[in-house]
Amino acid sequence: MNIQKTNPMDAGLEALLRRELDTIKEKFISDANHLAVSNLPREGETFSFYWAEHHSKFENLITLINQHLQSDALLFEVRQTTDAANSNKQDLHNSRKELEDALTDHCKDMPQPPDYNPAKHIGIKTTVAAIALFEGLYAVPIFSQFGLNWIESAIAASLLAVALSSYYDSVPAVLRRTRTPKEKRIVFAIMWLLPVVFFYFIGTGRADYLTQRSQEDGGEGIIYSPWLFIVTSVIMTSIAMLLSLLQPDKETKTKYTNYKTAQRKKKELETQLEAIEQQITAADVNSRSTALSAAQIYEYGHTLEQQVISFAKSGFEDYKKRIVTRKTTPIGPSIQEPYPFPFKTNFNYKSTTSNE
Repeated sequence: MNIQKTNPMDAGLEALLRRELDTIKEKFISDANHLAVSNLPREGETFSFYWAEHHSKFENLITLINQHLQSDALLFEVRQTTDAANSNKQDLHNSRKELEDALTDHCKDMPQPPDYNPAKHIGIKTTVAAIALFEGLYAVPIFSQFGLNWIESAIAASLLAVALSSYYDSVPAVLRRTRTPKEKRIVFAIMWLLPVVFFYFIGTGRADYLTQRSQEDGGEGIIYSPWLFIVTSVIMTSIAMLLSLLQPDKETKTKYTNYKTAQRKKKELETQLEAIEQQITAADVNSRSTALSAAQIYEYGHTLEQQVISFAKSGFEDYKKRIVTRKTTPIGPSIQEPYPFPFKTNFNYKSTTSNE
């Protein structure tokens, strides 16, 4: 039997009970009239002797109520649900304890966040790469002077941009290998001079290229100074190398990676712990809901039983009164005779029988 989480009232059962009670009432009224005409019961007899058959019919109705509402099945399902919930909750509590311990240990061992800003790092690399790309494209006309077409010159310029970007990125790693500040300054100066010298020749070549283009029509043309191009390249190179010094070292990046991994692990443990908490709450709600639904049905069954018992007792009083008032002889049992039989109930919270 599955306990339904709905209104426990059974209209069909109630209608059946009303019909049966009306039938029983008609029968005991008829019997009471017949006994009165026959001057029964006699002196020394009791009303209970003649009422017993009617009482058995009320007992049958109480049995009918139990057949419809199944009190034993209700109690069994509540116990079964409660036992299963308790067992499941115990497992869940154990899992929660393990997760809480794991989360506590993880938080103790979790590394501190390093001084590292990924957005700043990406911004620096992007700026350095943009400078390298600018300087690479800046050299396209130079490559065309070597007999390359524009596509080949663009490819050569792109390779130069990649090489310059890698060169700038390597500056911090090279400087970390030096042992003293003086060595750092010397190495940095050398690494700065190398692209400066390179761009000196690039700037001179670009100035010559532009001067030649301006004289192609046979005029005097414009004589371009290479220093504008050289100074521009030196400034761009200096900015790129200084920016590269702001990039975090490999150890910092590793610490940041480990920190993010630890953060993800912590989040996973917290998510698992939250899921366990939700399962515990759901188990409690389901157990309480089942018990509440069973209690509602049980209370409903108890109410129907009490209605039958009340009807039986009031019917017994009516039965006695009809006999006494219609008998021609006053001799017989006392009208004060209490209801003679107990009722075996199934939905009585206090006891299994009722004779109140």
